[in-house]
Amino acid sequence: LDLLSEDIAKLDEISTVIDEFKLVTGIVLRFSLLTETFIALQQQRHKADKSASLLMLKTFPDTRFAYAFFVVFAVLENWSVLQSLIDSPEYKVLKASAKPPRRQKLRQFESIVNDSNKKAAGMAAVAVMRPISSGLHYLEGDNVDASHILPVYALLHQSAQSPCDDVNDTFSQETINAIASLFKDRWNGTGRKVGIRNNLHCLAWKLDLHARYIVTHGFSNGPELL
Repeated sequence: LDLLSEDIAKLDEISTVIDEFKLVTGIVLRFSLLTETFIALQQQRHKADKSASLLMLKTFPDTRFAYAFFVVFAVLENWSVLQSLIDSPEYKVLKASAKPPRRQKLRQFESIVNDSNKKAAGMAAVAVMRPISSGLHYLEGDNVDASHILPVYALLHQSAQSPCDDVNDTFSQETINAIASLFKDRWNGTGRKVGIRNNLHCLAWKLDLHARYIVTHGFSNGPELL
């Protein structure tokens, strides 16, 4: 599943989203003046609306692909704060004193945060990658029955085959098809890729009457899912 996250994160359209949102995060966290102003604006928003998120922007190593969606998600949760940051006196002071290379980065930052299409692309990337990360963290460790592997992956695969409107409206059909294909390849295996699927997983699912009962009766379309 971690390798599946890597496969999808390296698709051109999704990789572009991740890189742009990492740039936004890097600008805010690199300069202490912007970091402090960001936190102040975030708290100000929370005072006016208690439901507003106080989630801080996140950074993770480039190799932790399962967390890539969280970098994007944290920026989305703070989109209005980032837009307010651009209009703040502190940001204007930093920009006015910046040398040309830094000014170029700041202009990129502004173009991303002020572009509704970039926000839509971020929402689509999260919709694709977040379920994989959730499935990975649910299954990791020694406390989950082997019978859960098949239904969890089946749910992820089904989601990839029937993407939400955010994904359909934003990504090309080529990218959407590639995502579904990558899910299939990581389950069955192809070429040098060893698939997750194992006869033991399938047998465990067939023998786990409790898990099958939950699927059958826990969803309105349970028999179909089963």
